[in-house]
Amino acid sequence: MVGGFGICGTPMNLLNAIKVAGIKDLTVVSNNCGYADRDGTKDWGLAVLLRNKQIKRMISSYVA
Repeated sequence: MVGGFGICGTPMNLLNAIKVAGIKDLTVVSNNCGYADRDGTKDWGLAVLLRNKQIKRMISSYVA
């Protein structure tokens, strides 16, 4: 489970550490999956892991 709402209060240090560790097949529960732009230069929140194909299943309460 990942805290925060949208891109506010997201534990980016934790998410970046998971990305670097290369942990895959994650099932994630969170409000949403963060923010990602088309070229990958401004990913924030769980979008960091989603773009890296580390999330297998996403359970969200809000989809924009």
